[in-house]
Amino acid sequence: MDGPALSWRERKILQEIEADLAADARLARELSSMRRGRLRWPDALLWAVARVPAPVLTALVALSVALVMVGAHLGTPAALGAMAVVVAATLSVLLARPLSRLVARRHGR
Repeated sequence: MDGPALSWRERKILQEIEADLAADARLARELSSMRRGRLRWPDALLWAVARVPAPVLTALVALSVALVMVGAHLGTPAALGAMAVVVAATLSVLLARPLSRLVARRHGR
C-alpha cells in the first residue's frame, strides 16, 4: 500500500463500509453481472486513430506540407494522388483526437 498506514479509527470506518457493501445482495448481484462494454468498430477505430503518438503526427503534418508543395508544383496524377492520401490521413488523425473526446463525453466515459 502506498502512503501512510491507516489509523485505528480509519480502519474501523473502512471495515464498517466494507461490511455494509458486502451485506448488500443487490449490489453484489449487479457488480457480478456487470460487463465492460465493448467498443463498436467505428468507436474502436476512432480510439485507435486518436492514440497516434505526437512524433508520428508531426511527421504526417510535415509530409503533408511537403507533398502539397510538390503536388502544386508538378501537377502530375501520381503527385496529386500521393498528396491526397497523406493529407487525408493527416486530417483524420488531427480530427480524431477532439472527436474521440466528444464521443467519450456523449457516452459518459
